[in-house]
Amino acid sequence: SPHETQLLKAYLNWVADFEPVITEENLQKSKKIFEKYFERKEKGQSGRWIASVTRIAMAIAKCHRRDVEPRDFVQALALKDRDLDALLKMKKELGKV
Repeated sequence: SPHETQLLKAYLNWVADFEPVITEENLQKSKKIFEKYFERKEKGQSGRWIASVTRIAMAIAKCHRRDVEPRDFVQALALKDRDLDALLKMKKELGKV
Protein backbone atom coordinates (compact mmCIF):
# COMPACT_ATOMS: atom_id res chain seq x y z
CA SER A 1 0.00 0.00 0.00
CA PRO A 2 1.14 3.59 -0.49
CA HIS A 3 1.21 4.15 3.29
CA GLU A 4 3.55 1.17 3.80
CA THR A 5 5.81 2.40 0.98
CA GLN A 6 5.93 5.87 2.50
CA LEU A 7 6.72 4.41 5.93
CA LEU A 8 9.50 2.24 4.49
CA LYS A 9 11.02 5.23 2.68
CA ALA A 10 10.92 7.26 5.89
CA TYR A 11 12.62 4.44 7.79
CA LEU A 12 15.33 4.06 5.14
CA ASN A 13 15.99 7.80 5.24
CA TRP A 14 16.15 7.65 9.05
CA VAL A 15 18.90 5.00 9.04
CA ALA A 16 20.71 6.07 5.86
CA ASP A 17 23.04 8.63 7.40
CA PHE A 18 23.79 6.68 10.56
CA GLU A 19 27.01 4.69 10.88
CA PRO A 20 27.21 2.54 14.02
CA VAL A 21 30.49 2.19 15.88
CA ILE A 22 31.88 -0.50 18.11
CA THR A 23 33.20 0.91 21.37
CA GLU A 24 36.41 -0.52 22.78
CA GLU A 25 34.40 -2.11 25.61
CA ASN A 26 32.03 -3.82 23.18
CA LEU A 27 34.93 -4.83 20.95
CA GLN A 28 36.45 -6.68 23.91
CA LYS A 29 33.08 -8.28 24.66
CA SER A 30 32.74 -9.36 21.03
CA LYS A 31 36.15 -11.04 21.23
CA LYS A 32 34.90 -13.03 24.24
CA ILE A 33 31.77 -13.98 22.32
CA PHE A 34 33.88 -15.24 19.41
CA GLU A 35 36.17 -17.14 21.81
CA LYS A 36 33.18 -18.91 23.41
CA TYR A 37 31.73 -19.64 20.00
CA PHE A 38 35.01 -21.11 18.73
CA GLU A 39 35.36 -23.27 21.85
CA ARG A 40 32.18 -25.04 20.80
CA LYS A 41 32.50 -24.83 17.05
CA GLU A 42 35.64 -25.54 15.14
CA LYS A 43 34.80 -23.41 12.16
CA GLY A 44 34.70 -19.80 11.13
CA GLN A 45 37.97 -18.78 12.69
CA SER A 46 39.30 -17.01 9.60
CA GLY A 47 39.56 -13.26 9.46
CA ARG A 48 37.20 -13.14 6.51
CA TRP A 49 34.49 -15.08 8.39
CA ILE A 50 34.87 -12.91 11.53
CA ALA A 51 34.68 -9.79 9.36
CA SER A 52 31.45 -11.01 7.77
CA VAL A 53 29.88 -11.64 11.20
CA THR A 54 31.02 -8.16 12.25
CA ARG A 55 29.41 -6.60 9.16
CA ILE A 56 26.14 -8.39 9.97
CA ALA A 57 26.32 -7.15 13.59
CA MET A 58 26.89 -3.61 12.32
CA ALA A 59 23.91 -3.91 9.95
CA ILE A 60 21.71 -5.08 12.82
CA ALA A 61 22.80 -2.09 14.91
CA LYS A 62 22.23 0.26 11.97
CA CYS A 63 18.67 -1.05 11.60
CA HIS A 64 18.11 0.07 15.20
CA ARG A 65 20.09 3.29 14.65
CA ARG A 66 22.40 2.65 17.59
CA ASP A 67 25.98 1.58 18.17
CA VAL A 68 26.92 -2.10 18.03
CA GLU A 69 26.19 -4.09 21.17
CA PRO A 70 27.28 -7.62 22.15
CA ARG A 71 23.78 -8.96 21.44
CA ASP A 72 24.25 -7.91 17.81
CA PHE A 73 27.22 -10.28 17.52
CA VAL A 74 25.16 -13.09 19.05
CA GLN A 75 22.35 -12.43 16.59
CA ALA A 76 24.83 -12.21 13.69
CA LEU A 77 26.28 -15.58 14.67
CA ALA A 78 22.76 -17.03 14.73
CA LEU A 79 22.16 -15.72 11.22
CA LYS A 80 25.53 -16.95 9.96
CA ASP A 81 25.47 -20.42 11.53
CA ARG A 82 22.99 -22.86 10.03
CA ASP A 83 23.20 -25.21 13.00
CA LEU A 84 20.67 -23.20 14.96
CA ASP A 85 19.88 -25.88 17.53
CA ALA A 86 23.43 -25.85 18.86
CA LEU A 87 23.64 -22.09 18.60
CA LEU A 88 20.36 -21.50 20.42
CA LYS A 89 21.73 -23.53 23.31
CA MET A 90 24.80 -21.30 23.26
CA LYS A 91 22.85 -18.05 22.94
CA LYS A 92 22.24 -17.63 26.67
CA GLU A 93 25.88 -18.29 27.45
CA LEU A 94 27.10 -15.95 24.71
CA GLY A 95 24.67 -13.26 25.80
CA LYS A 96 26.17 -13.19 29.30
CA VAL A 97 29.45 -11.73 28.04
